[in-house]
Parts: sequence; structure tokens; C-alpha cells
Amino acid sequence: MDNTHRFSDWERHLRNSDWLTEELTFTENATTAVTCKSDMMFQIVHYSSSDESTEFGPWSKGLPDPACFLCLVDLNFAGATVMRFQFAHLDGMRYLVPIPKSRLRDGVEDVSNAVEYYYESNSLEFLIGKVIGQFYISSSLEEFARRQGIKIL
Repeated sequence: MDNTHRFSDWERHLRNSDWLTEELTFTENATTAVTCKSDMMFQIVHYSSSDESTEFGPWSKGLPDPACFLCLVDLNFAGATVMRFQFAHLDGMRYLVPIPKSRLRDGVEDVSNAVEYYYESNSLEFLIGKVIGQFYISSSLEEFARRQGIKIL
């Protein structure tokens, strides 16, 4: 299976398939995996966060617990990692979301407001976030983005 075909299959499964969650343990890291019910060759593995708090930017602020942690999410096919992403655990581990991209706003003179954060709705990160995300009081990744001022393109 070539990579182009594999990633189009990933996109299809992330959009349309049901996923089964299971707790795994690899060495000392607690890990959660979700497996595609219609094709068990496809699996998303989410590794526990690091113990060191991280700064992500203004989009991650304003939550009751200011601690933010970086965590890794792997797309596995037939047990092999085909792609790795960085996600964020926020607000005392109550949120698990993809890290948004950033860009400079055009024509903004206020330097403190010059950067905007966004998700691309067709990106693998966004689709993975919809499958494995944790949103606490938000009901979805879209609502979390709206509350945190993250655009969805």
C-alpha cells in the first residue's frame, strides 16, 4: 500500500468510522489507543503527557488550571507508526486537543494582536482531534476552538 492511498484511507476512517478505545501500557508510559472498528489495521495511539509544563501561547490560556503539557499521538497502520503529531493536554488534563497552527494577521498594527491561531478542518490533526479529543465543558473541537479564539479554516 503506497503512502498516498494509506493517508486517503486514514482520512476516510477518521471522518466516517467508529473507533474502539482501550488502555495500554508500554514500559512506564500509560497509553490510550483507539482502533478503527471497520479495519483494525488502523490505530491511533496517544502517549501520556510529559511531566514538564509547556507554553503554547494565548490560545491555551484562560482555563482554570494554567498547566499545559505536550503529548504525542501516533497514527499506526498494522502496528507501525506512519505519522506522529503533537497534541496539548490543558486545564489539568481535562482537554486533549491538537496544537493549532499560527500565522501573522495582515495589516494589523498592534503587535500583541498580530498572530492568529487556526485549525485546518481537512487536516489529519483536526480529524484526529475529533476522534480522540477531550473537551471537558466544550462539547466538540469546534466549540473548544470558538471558546479559545482559534479559527477553523
